[in-house]
Amino acid sequence: MSTIYENLFSIDEINSLILDFNSKSVTYKEIFNDVLWCENRNLDYHIPNTTVYNIVRPKIEKILGPHEISMGSYKESHWPYGTHTDSYARSDFKNFTKIKDSIEHDTVVLIPLSEHEKFNTISFNCFSEHFEGHFEGMSEPYNLEWLDSSNDLVLDDLDHIPLVVRETIPKLPVDKVFNWHIGSAFTWKRTQLHTSTNFAKYGLTKKFIVIFIA
Repeated sequence: MSTIYENLFSIDEINSLILDFNSKSVTYKEIFNDVLWCENRNLDYHIPNTTVYNIVRPKIEKILGPHEISMGSYKESHWPYGTHTDSYARSDFKNFTKIKDSIEHDTVVLIPLSEHEKFNTISFNCFSEHFEGHFEGMSEPYNLEWLDSSNDLVLDDLDHIPLVVRETIPKLPVDKVFNWHIGSAFTWKRTQLHTSTNFAKYGLTKKFIVIFIA
């Protein structure tokens, strides 16, 4: 299941991470159908005595214990991600993820570097090794066994998801709704279905750290 950790970082720690973010160049751009979705910057989580290593790693060790990173980055998101999982089995992850011999945690850690009432990440009590998700032009249907519940999500906040699948979202079982706040963090299993709400239609961008823990 997903977990919200409130006040995990101090304002001074977040400001140090933002300065570190701003000092780095963009190393990779995620582009789908000629739309710039996200810009990635290298994350030094695995390098001792770097800003991220010194600030973030001790906090994550308190949550998860000893662990290894399989991938991660600073990200600036210009377009919201639709419902998807982050499983190792996803075809696009196979090219970027270093798969460890021993996978103990299989967890994603999200650390906001910006906050707004329209910045929300929603996790569902739905799990899959192979669900690739809903991005521009993709309309993969949900597994029928997921559609056994009801929720009160506002579908206007999810209008970046194709209509053919968005109309079934009210039947998905919600786990957590994480409204981004500076100092907090959000974790979920890599196989867990989750989504962003549509912040882009308000002219907003999001800055954050995402870490994939093996």
